[in-house]
Amino acid sequence: MNPGGEIIDKRILKIENGQCHGDFSLNRIPFYSGFYEVRAYTKYMLNFGDDVIFSRLLPVFDRPKAEGNYEEKNMANYNNLWVSWRFPMERGPLEKKEKSVNVRFFPEGGNLVHGVTSRIAFEATDEFGNPIDVTGTIIDAYGQEVSRFATLHEGKGVFAYTPGDGRRKAVAEVEYLGRKYSFDLPAGLPQGVVMEVDNLSHPDSIGVFLRKNGSTPSGTFSVVVLNGGKAQNYHIVNLENNEIDFTIDKTQLLSGVSQIVLFNGNGEIICDRLVFTESLDERIDITVKTNKQFYVPHELVEMEFTLSEMHSNPGKRSFFTVGKGQRKRG
Repeated sequence: MNPGGEIIDKRILKIENGQCHGDFSLNRIPFYSGFYEVRAYTKYMLNFGDDVIFSRLLPVFDRPKAEGNYEEKNMANYNNLWVSWRFPMERGPLEKKEKSVNVRFFPEGGNLVHGVTSRIAFEATDEFGNPIDVTGTIIDAYGQEVSRFATLHEGKGVFAYTPGDGRRKAVAEVEYLGRKYSFDLPAGLPQGVVMEVDNLSHPDSIGVFLRKNGSTPSGTFSVVVLNGGKAQNYHIVNLENNEIDFTIDKTQLLSGVSQIVLFNGNGEIICDRLVFTESLDERIDITVKTNKQFYVPHELVEMEFTLSEMHSNPGKRSFFTVGKGQRKRG
């Protein structure tokens, strides 16, 4: 990133044995002297904010007047109006302060469809992105209350909603600390298919419900279950009526996050959903024993771990600890 915070180059590097190697060529135009920042991270690290991202500031000096005279270390004069006008020197605010109450809506599968009931997940946060607990009502296009909702955990919740014909907007009225806030709901599509997934009712199967409105033509659809980018299961369904449901054998799926994708007859993705499945054969029980019940800050902690798999068979896994003053024992 240049001194103005603009991204000027990227590299995607393969990590092998905990290391990767790459380089940046300082040959982009315009490329000017100043303090440049190098950031490095994996996709997983992005879940935990900017604090865990590797960052280093590197000074880049002007080309020396005498070739090879690297003791000459001059930078652009940022107080020069011409220089500051031509080259970005200052970054904008790191965090954009939002409204005091923010509510985001996430229709299951991706989209709403006119006249079709869908589940909508929502997330409520304050101006700093912290979760808050709210209650609210859904007001349809004619000013009538059609549903109520409330957060369930960490500012998140879910409710059912049937969008109208799209001529008028429906809104969600949210109440927080005695004040009311209004938010537009996502617009619905005139045609489409809604997919609802039930991963909780039965321990050995996943229920899938497909719904469409009368304006959506009938046709053949395929539901594919992907895990790690590989197909694990599929179903071919003929959606002639406005609703159809079937089950997926959960015991045949790999442990972890699977993606359930609905394709139309042309191979186009209509909607998708993520589910978590767990194989009982891969479940591990961990028992931890410490040398003391209570510790003072920064005191050395000794732990013994016992790992067991199905039928209390001993398990073999690798693990690691992070932080100061910790010791691992396996």
